[in-house]
Order: sequence, then structure tokens, then C-alpha cells
Amino acid sequence: GTSGWVKLSGLTYVGNTYRLGTYRTSSGSIVNVTNISGTTAYYDGGSTAISNLTKVYKVTVNGDTAFGSTPKYYAKGETFTISAAKSGNAVEFDMWETMEGLCSYASKTSSTTTVTVKDSDLVINPSYRGDYILTVTDGSGGGRFKGGNTAKISAFGKPGYEFAGWVIESGEDTIGDPTAVNTTFTIGTSDATVKPVYRPAGELDTTGVTNYALGKSYTSTWGGNSTISYYSTTQDDSSLKKLTDGVKPSANYSTADGCYASFLSSSKVGTFTINLGTSRNIRMVALCGIANNGGSFGDVVPGSVKVEYSTNGSSFTALTISDTILYSYSGGTALGNVYTHRLDFSPVNATHVRVTFTSATYCTSLAEIEVYGGENNGTLTVQNGTGSGTFSVGKITSIKATSPGADYEFKGWTIVSGKGYITDPSAESTTFTVAAGSTTIKANYVLKDEFALVDTITPPFKVDAGDAVIDGMPENNSVKNVKAAFKSSVTIKKPDGTVAADTDFVGTGYTVSGATKTVTVIVSGDLDSDASVSSSDYIVLKKFLTGKVTLNGAYKKASDCDGNANTDTADYITLAKKLKG
Repeated sequence: GTSGWVKLSGLTYVGNTYRLGTYRTSSGSIVNVTNISGTTAYYDGGSTAISNLTKVYKVTVNGDTAFGSTPKYYAKGETFTISAAKSGNAVEFDMWETMEGLCSYASKTSSTTTVTVKDSDLVINPSYRGDYILTVTDGSGGGRFKGGNTAKISAFGKPGYEFAGWVIESGEDTIGDPTAVNTTFTIGTSDATVKPVYRPAGELDTTGVTNYALGKSYTSTWGGNSTISYYSTTQDDSSLKKLTDGVKPSANYSTADGCYASFLSSSKVGTFTINLGTSRNIRMVALCGIANNGGSFGDVVPGSVKVEYSTNGSSFTALTISDTILYSYSGGTALGNVYTHRLDFSPVNATHVRVTFTSATYCTSLAEIEVYGGENNGTLTVQNGTGSGTFSVGKITSIKATSPGADYEFKGWTIVSGKGYITDPSAESTTFTVAAGSTTIKANYVLKDEFALVDTITPPFKVDAGDAVIDGMPENNSVKNVKAAFKSSVTIKKPDGTVAADTDFVGTGYTVSGATKTVTVIVSGDLDSDASVSSSDYIVLKKFLTGKVTLNGAYKKASDCDGNANTDTADYITLAKKLKG
């Protein structure tokens, strides 16, 4: 309780390495050194040269399955493994918390990780959260929710397909109406992932066709016996509304309607190839004006129609037809002896279409084959990547993310606006199915280290996210300057939790928060948070050394003025010298 001067002659200096406390002998025994005389350490049951002992610290881990419930002793720099035990049925592991002492974690948010001991006793606890992450693949409504809460989810849609329902890929939660595009999701007791599923549309939009082959002659082979040429009509395609040519014959069929192919053949197998002139998005083929000699049905043998497509005019791939043969219509009304068969399939891009079918016994003519498509083009804009352009609707085109630099890591694709389908949103190089209209997609990147610095402050300070501190912060730095030192956006708060103004100075106890973590500032010697070292700090340190005040956390570290990891009279002397200049 007193202070004053002491005569140093006759005293023995004991270095920082040798101090009272817990040690490990060369045989592995843990002893408590109660006295050090010269270089000899004394403990209950014996004594030895202090150099034969290793300073160790007591480590206690609660709620763990790897470390165990019994405290253990480790030296500075030694590591050990911890693994969190699940706490109850309705919570998930969040992060490890250091209740006492100092240490660093390989990953503070991993349930199993390794810990490196610093120079203090240590108590570690796992913490858990009672809310969960809902991920909606190819849809909206994801986020973090409390267990039991309800989230609204919606499917984005997929061109050429119709919504078939929701599936839960992971988790044990419930969907309000699994058959509705817009529905609800009740959060359970774990993270969950849901996604919409689609099936080929049974009824496709037939709006829009473009006659890119206007004025060209199409040659088709009928049963291998004869060659038939039929020609495009003079329909206007300046508005790009038709893929193929022709006008359906009138309800009262006659040769005056301009039947472009007539036949009566014993083989009864017809193969017709249509050149679209360029790559187009196709959705439907219609066999128009097939008439018979008086039979009510029998113009095309059911199940005999095959539609194939090609991107080069030589290699053809069969399409899966959504309809069964078939029906005859004109605005929903049967056409008497004139039949039109509409064949739907999932959209593809093609330069040529080949139709093959077998005629019934009385089939005598085929007026025309029409190829229908959806809206011609869609515009794709790729942010933070390559692949932008204008494409045929339904085209599957390549996209690739472009990193802004080595300090960043890819965090997946998102659709900013419009519609479409990203094949693998988690892959930097993937494909995109183009939809009608304008679509913008974005490659998302985040800084690998949210506290990465640009070194605008001299001398530079160091961020230790593992220990959640900023060490070596220079004196008298404004909030504005400290913010500018980080590559990402940060928030700086005063010790009382209020947001600091840009003109404030950052002192000990201030906090800097990134996207997911918060670190505490330490300015060596600043014990009153004013960002500078003055006589008031000298007084605080003096009171601490005489037991009149207590310093914890960042303030305790700031009191270590000579950087030897201890606060003692040497720090008092160092601070005094600094004030004297």
C-alpha cells in the first residue's frame, strides 16, 4: 500500500523466462514453483535448476469430446485439438469462446479445430446458436431464421419447363404447399436446403416464328422412291415472327390450296428435312394439312412420328416428344378432312429439323411442316465475369467468373435481374440457359481476409483475427485513417459501443468490425482510450502496479509497454521514459 524509492544494489534480477508458477519437469511432472533463488527453482517435493523446467499453463475445455473434462498443462506455442459436443436437440455449434486467457484458433467457427497456447492459463467454451440457415437453390427466400419461424420461398422458373414441386435436399423441415411456386417453409432444428424441380412443358408457347429460309427450296425424300421439292411461300418475316414458311390449307381441302407434297406409296414412310438457315431456338413441329380418302382418322400411324434436330445439317439427335399422336385443330375446331398434328418438346437450338413418320393406308397428301420457336433472343449481362451477349432463347452458353485479385475468393453466382438457369451456381466456370428478355447475373467475390490492409498507416499495425485484437496501432490515428487502412468496409465503435465519428481518434478499447468478425484495438501505453500516451496513462499504470485498479482485456495488453507479455515495473519505467521523450 506504499510507494517510493528502493535501492537496487544487492538485488538479483530474475529474467522474464523464470517466474513463479506452474512448470513441467523433464520427466513430465507438473510442479508449482514457489521460490527462485539465483538459478535454482524450489517447489513442493524438490528443487532443480530453473533451466531444467518448462513454464506451462493450465488449460480447461468445457463441452468437448476430444480434449476431455480434466485440465491439462501446455507450454507457450504448443497445440491441442478440441471438438465441440452437440448441446441439446435444437441448437447448432456457432464458435469457440475464450473465457479466460489468450490463445489462437486454426478456425474459431469449426466444431473441431486446433488451439495454440499463448502465455496464460486458458478456459475455452463452445457456444451454440438457436437459429438456422435456409438455402433456396434456384429461388428466393433463403436466410437465417429462428427455429419454428416461417419463411416465404419462390421458385425462379426455368425456360421451356414447368414447375413440378419442391424437394428438401437437406434438413428436416416442412414446406407449406410443395406443389406451389410461391409457398412457405417452416424452420425446424437444423440448417436446410430446398430447391424447385421442373419437367418439360407439355404445352409450349407457340408465339413467334421466323422464316430464315424464305425463298429456298427444301428437298425431302419420300420412302426412298422419289424426290419431292416443296418451296417456301412469300410470307413477310421482317419482324422475325416465323421460323418456317407456309399457310395451312383451308377447312375445305382441295388441290387449289397448294398442297406441296402429295403421295401414295406402298412404303408409307416419309422423311422431311427443313433447313432453318441459321441456328434457331425451336419448341414445336406441326404437320399441317394431312388429308385422307374419307377415313375419320388414320392419316399418321400413332407413335410413328420422330422429330430430330441438327446443329450442322449432318449429325441428327432425336427429340423426346411431349404429346401423343395427336389431334387435329384450327382454333380448337376439327378441320374435317384436314388434320394438323402439333408436336411439343423441350427447347433446343438447331439449324436443321428432320421429321419422319409412317402414313396410314389412305393418306394422300401433306400440305406443310411448320417449325415453331419461342421468343428469338435473350440478352445476358455477366457482372464480374465473361459470357455476356445476345443468344437464342434456350441456348446453353458458357459463363466464367473473373476474380478481382488474389485476395478474393469466389462465393457463387446469383441472378441479379431477369430469368434463366445457372447449371452450377457454386462453380466459377459453368453454363447458363438463356431466357427471354434481359438477364443480369453476377459472380460474387469476398475478401479472403476481411481485415486485409492496404498499409496506409505508418508504422503499420497488425490485425490478429484469431485473438480478436489489433496490436501495434500507432497513436493519434483518426477513425477515417484507420478505415482507409482496410481493403474492405469496416465499422469502428467506441468502448461504450457507440459508432465513432470519422474525426474521432482510435484508442485502446475501440472495436473494428468486418463482415463476420470484430477485433479490439490496442495502443501500447494508452490506458484511458484517448489514442495517445500521457501522464494520465502513467497514473493508471502506477495504480495498477500498486493494486489500486484492475486492468483487463485490451487495457491489460496495452499496459505491457516493453512488449514482454507481462506488466511490471519495467513497463512503468518504459512509459516514464517515453513521456520524457
